[in-house]
Amino acid sequence: MHEVGARLAGSILAPHLIEKGTGRVQAVFRSVVYCRHGDGLVAVTDSEVEPGPINLQTDIPGSTGMRRFGIIVGQKTFLSNHMLQIANLRVNLGNVSIWSPPRARHLSSGALRLGLQRLSSTTLNPSSSGLGVQGWEIPEVRTQMDHWLADVMPGLPVQNSADWAVPLIGRGPGLTPSGDDFLGGVMIALCAAGKGDAAQNLWNTIQDRAFTDTNEISHALLSAAAKGQGSASLHRAMNALIDGGRDLDTALALVARIGHSSGWDALAGIQAVLSAYTDLAADHAA
Repeated sequence: MHEVGARLAGSILAPHLIEKGTGRVQAVFRSVVYCRHGDGLVAVTDSEVEPGPINLQTDIPGSTGMRRFGIIVGQKTFLSNHMLQIANLRVNLGNVSIWSPPRARHLSSGALRLGLQRLSSTTLNPSSSGLGVQGWEIPEVRTQMDHWLADVMPGLPVQNSADWAVPLIGRGPGLTPSGDDFLGGVMIALCAAGKGDAAQNLWNTIQDRAFTDTNEISHALLSAAAKGQGSASLHRAMNALIDGGRDLDTALALVARIGHSSGWDALAGIQAVLSAYTDLAADHAA
């Protein structure tokens, strides 16, 4: 049996780590093990995986590999007395700290416009796949989304459901499909722009389809995004845009490390919302 300490647990995940009982391993990768425990999905990670809303970051060195501990899909997990046991791995939760993403900076249309311009002119080369870099395969979806964003941005109560988003659920490549990543970015940025009701409206529209048309990992991340929470590097990139593009290249290099195209797809969703915000500000100034 190998025992390690836990460093950080996402704030959305934290309530599930005090529910004693059994769970089950859902998926195993080199750096992360996904376990269903209670009503939540726990992503037990090595020390090199960045913080995130459902992540439990441990002291395991990044070079170790999770399969070393005999972990396979379908195994039971056990949680009791601040200890999570998965096969031959015991994770001590006694000193874990709770992580939440940094608060989004105040939105200034001038600084934000500069940040978006710098994003458009970046020389970084994103992945060749995914919605974030290929453009839209369903042009009418983009048109409907733009109209919806124009309606929700002024701050009036959200009245129209986000039906435009339904065709994107489960669409595209990746462990978390590109369409899901994009919608997650949209919800995170809406919350940062003070439009949490619009993010909830979007989640209410797609939640049922997310149960049937995508996978459990993607569903958990979408649920977190509806509360304004994503991975640390996404929030860093969003704040860099809001801050006029300061430190943007460093932030984008970290975004590029999220999956094959997931970081770029989520950032495309953030960009769409922040662009709609600057368009609204320009209309008011005219």
